[in-house]
Amino acid sequence: KENAAFKEYYTEQLQDAGVVEGILKTMGEDLPTTFRVAVKGDERRAAKVVGRLKELGGDDLKELGWCPMGFYVKMTKKTMAKDRKEFYEYLVKATDNGALVRQEAVSMIPPMFLEATETDTVLDMCAAPGSKTTQILEDLNGSHEALLVANDLDKKRLDVMITRLSRLPASIGVNLVVTNHNAAKFPTGICKFSKILADVICSGDGTMRKNPVMWRKWKPTLAANAHTTQISILLKGLELLEDGGRLVYSTCSLNPIENEAVISHCLTVFNGENTAGRKARLLDVSDHHKGITRHKGLTSWKVYSHKTKRFYATLADVPQEARPTVSKTMFCKEQPGVDGEDLTRCMRFYPQSMDTGGFFVAVMSVDGKGGGEAKSVESGGKGCGFTKSADERLVKDGLVCAHRVTQDGGKSKKVYAAVAPAERFLDNPLANVVSWGVRLSENDRPYQTSAPLLAAPSHTVPRTIFTALLSSPSPPFTATLPPNLSHYPDTPIFSITLEGTETTRYPIQAITKKVGDTIQYLGDAADAEALRSAVGVDGGEELEESGKRRKM
Repeated sequence: KENAAFKEYYTEQLQDAGVVEGILKTMGEDLPTTFRVAVKGDERRAAKVVGRLKELGGDDLKELGWCPMGFYVKMTKKTMAKDRKEFYEYLVKATDNGALVRQEAVSMIPPMFLEATETDTVLDMCAAPGSKTTQILEDLNGSHEALLVANDLDKKRLDVMITRLSRLPASIGVNLVVTNHNAAKFPTGICKFSKILADVICSGDGTMRKNPVMWRKWKPTLAANAHTTQISILLKGLELLEDGGRLVYSTCSLNPIENEAVISHCLTVFNGENTAGRKARLLDVSDHHKGITRHKGLTSWKVYSHKTKRFYATLADVPQEARPTVSKTMFCKEQPGVDGEDLTRCMRFYPQSMDTGGFFVAVMSVDGKGGGEAKSVESGGKGCGFTKSADERLVKDGLVCAHRVTQDGGKSKKVYAAVAPAERFLDNPLANVVSWGVRLSENDRPYQTSAPLLAAPSHTVPRTIFTALLSSPSPPFTATLPPNLSHYPDTPIFSITLEGTETTRYPIQAITKKVGDTIQYLGDAADAEALRSAVGVDGGEELEESGKRRKM
């Protein structure tokens, strides 16, 4: 695992032989296997998963310490599969059911500095394959005031991400809208965002530990290939950011051409050409997440030309024949609007510091007037292909429920629920939404989500109560709760699951709501009819309790 050009390049750029030697040494070692327990909102399940991990992992399992519920094992997947088979199989199983998210440790850092809260409207500009997206969703925690728009240009990668996100608890899935756009051309007429993650496409030379092929493929010019795209994405992100909001720019590259050079140029352009009086700046987050070891951003660097095979400090130094191989935007001394000291607020994460891959993170904000709200754009039609159900808002308390509309205008059999802030995207033809929220039903049968819409602890409920709900003539189906069920959680939305009755061999979920001393089923008539048939309720007939209980 050697590349002479890589060593020469970073020796010139970093001007610190010790740091470069540390990078080379650590990059040549196997990357630890890292993952997060992703069951936020369900402490009992989280404790069970962690307990099982510790039981099977033994002394090999370590906590990351700086990332909540993050763990690592100092062995590769191949070694685990061979030497710790039971532990490895549990990791695979827990990942498949959404309890774990396999994610490189250093990749967990950008969402941590984004610091999304339960009141934020968040844009993940380049979201696929979705590991950082899951972190943001966990931070939003199913709040009905929060929204995450996960965007990516690559439709195939989006499909992989949607599959991955479908494993997460439905309680946080309600915050999600997935869009398919070129991040640099994301529509500006829908809304401004309070938090934005721009984890942009890059050369990826920080990933050599998990992608050994990079040792052979790496060359100094790789960074130039993505430089212009990175600038376009960051400028669009700053445009979409509301005043006082937070944008995190990140790459899995150590190259200043993709990092400090992009930040410098975007600050110069945005602050110099913006006519709305808005100014972008780098934030000092040195006192945030102090357990994470970081290095300051570079204040000077050089640009390499493959034509002459030389480094240049300024554009004026570049001979005419080599000018087509470089760009003015790459040079630190060509950005008059940037104070070099500000760049030290950027953060570099070197592999040797925490036994990770390499990464770069910059935290930015925008201040000024005139940019706090987006101008509204009339939808002028069906928007992105969704329409509210005939019963309009079937699920109250901040959730909306809608059918997907097929291209020919008809309704499909899929019904989804999401937080109300998602409506601005569902109703807008610019949004290009490809997935959203949590699927409630499909083909007239309730859809089996991995968890209730709001993660509530399991309880028992008399079957009579549930069947009484379905005996009502029309929505909302209501039944009175007896005094002995006063222990129901004060959670506005939860689900009842009937398991293995005589008339059905599969579990059934019904979205319900507690109102005072009653419980309401919030589906529409078609869903209720399917449930009636499945549990054997005929019209107003009510089954005897006969001591039977079912899990809720």
